[in-house]
Amino acid sequence: MKEIVIATENKGKIAEFKQLLKGWEVRSLLDYPQIPEIIENGETFAENAAIKAETLANHLNCIVIADDSGLEVDAYKVDQGCIQLGMQAIVKVTRPICEKY
Repeated sequence: MKEIVIATENKGKIAEFKQLLKGWEVRSLLDYPQIPEIIENGETFAENAAIKAETLANHLNCIVIADDSGLEVDAYKVDQGCIQLGMQAIVKVTRPICEKY
């Protein structure tokens, strides 16, 4: 069976990829705890996805798929490129903006 690695620890994403890639052995970052934390310091979601894929592919020498997405809020200005926020932080950041508008 062909093997592919998904550069994520998100169990929901892993399940989606397993559904989409039937016939492939789908692995993820969860299968490789020895891999150091990947620093996503790109300025766009695409750059962060490329950083994850390239870093993991270099460690494992195999095919890697990565995606990165998020919520873009024009009213919340960010000068340092993409920032990673968990759901609680997103709610905390967006609530005052939504209440203002």
